[in-house]
Amino acid sequence: YNAIQNYDFIALTESKLSSSTPNESISIDGYTPIRRDLPTGTSYGGVILYHKTSLPVRPRPNLETFENMLVCEVTVSSKKILISVTYRRHHHSISELNVFKNKLEEMCNKVADEKPLCALHLGDFNGHNATWCPGDDNEAGKVLAEVFYNTGLHQLVHEPTHFINGTQSCIDLVLTDQPNLINDCSM
Repeated sequence: YNAIQNYDFIALTESKLSSSTPNESISIDGYTPIRRDLPTGTSYGGVILYHKTSLPVRPRPNLETFENMLVCEVTVSSKKILISVTYRRHHHSISELNVFKNKLEEMCNKVADEKPLCALHLGDFNGHNATWCPGDDNEAGKVLAEVFYNTGLHQLVHEPTHFINGTQSCIDLVLTDQPNLINDCSM
């Protein structure tokens, strides 16, 4: 698919990689991976952001607030764009969901404090909200929508991204503080 689209960035969630997996075994020609591997003691998660090797990208771990999250900065014409990739496990308890909410909102605010030209937040958030895609809301979707509203983010994906047992939902999201700069968003 990338051979046709020639993406600048490719974000993956649930990579399930550990530090024992070398970059050479997950390489894509012309791309550099930035990884956050499985947190110790877990069997879910991990995120990767591949970027074209020609792009000036640097990891920004000082902006990360959650173990299944990475943040990086790309500079284009002396303007910085901050990109995050996040994975949220779908079976969080209410207390775990609230911790995630606080960590996500903290990261979004830290990114906004950097005053980038644009912030892009990508990920598998495992929350259902009817404003993103028709269907049932769940508590995670309501909480996520509140974070997005509080931090001035616009959710751009409005098509199903998850299909299971004859149902479909939108749980893989793209968020930005500058929707006017995004020409196209599709999954």
